[in-house]
Amino acid sequence: MNEIAPSLGLFVAFHLQPDGGFRRLEPAEAFGFDPGEGLLWLHLDRRSDAVQTWLFEHSGLDALDVEALLSEETRPRAYRPQQHSSLLVILRGVNSRPDGDAGDLVSIRLWVEKHRVLGFSSRPLAAVEDVAAMLGGEYAPRTAPELLAALATRMVARMEPALDALGDEVDALEEALDAGARVDTERLLQARRQAATLRRFVGPQREAFATIESLHLPWLGLTAEGEWREASNTLHRYIEELDASRERIAIIHDTLNARAVARANRTFYAVSVVAAFFVPLTFTTGLLGMNVGGIPGSESPWGFAGVLLFLVSWSVAQFLVFRRLRWL
Repeated sequence: MNEIAPSLGLFVAFHLQPDGGFRRLEPAEAFGFDPGEGLLWLHLDRRSDAVQTWLFEHSGLDALDVEALLSEETRPRAYRPQQHSSLLVILRGVNSRPDGDAGDLVSIRLWVEKHRVLGFSSRPLAAVEDVAAMLGGEYAPRTAPELLAALATRMVARMEPALDALGDEVDALEEALDAGARVDTERLLQARRQAATLRRFVGPQREAFATIESLHLPWLGLTAEGEWREASNTLHRYIEELDASRERIAIIHDTLNARAVARANRTFYAVSVVAAFFVPLTFTTGLLGMNVGGIPGSESPWGFAGVLLFLVSWSVAQFLVFRRLRWL
């Protein structure tokens, strides 16, 4: 990986030559370098004051385009700025650098011209490192369309570990559900949030890919058509997997809710049956326990035994009736 002074806001600075060669640029020459017939590739820290000053004052970009490249809130998209034979692309992906969070969603903003590609992010990106490692190899990008396709392909490929981890988590939750074990609702909610977040950005990214393929820029030829097609197909498959994971999570959630409702209903049913069983007995004993004259059997030595016999008989009769009604 290119080690460039972070104070200048440079992560990557290369001159790609038409014959497949490349040269790493020094920080002092990178911003004003003329690539000639080759390609200048800079990847910059969008939060750097030096980068922002250069963009507004010396990059040749309109202020609105610069603001789009530096915006904090981004949605994947691609469009052709007015009065420019260029392309502005914003993509989202999972940054799986060793020093980062595997589920960290990051954005890359790309300004693509025939002889210049400017990339912007708030931190080093694994996808950019992957493409930089390709330089000098057989499949190294040589033109702006090829570099754009390579970056997009690596951004898409870097999503796979996160999607696999999400799928494994959903599998584990389904296995626990099928086995009748306790399902951790916090894990379920976390998986649901992750699936929703990924789906939120992957969907528009497919539209951005389709937009790039439909644009007719003079320098955007068909040299990277195969890579775009493969990246689009892979992204479509990821969207299907995310939709399937969201459906499976929803089924798990609905099943847990149904089981909780069933348990509550069984509890309420048991309480209701017990209450129905004892209400007549409680009423009878309460009636006979009133401290007034004329209570039947109050003067008889067999009164208590008679009451017990009546209560037992009534209980047996209730039991038989409840069994016949299938309440027990």
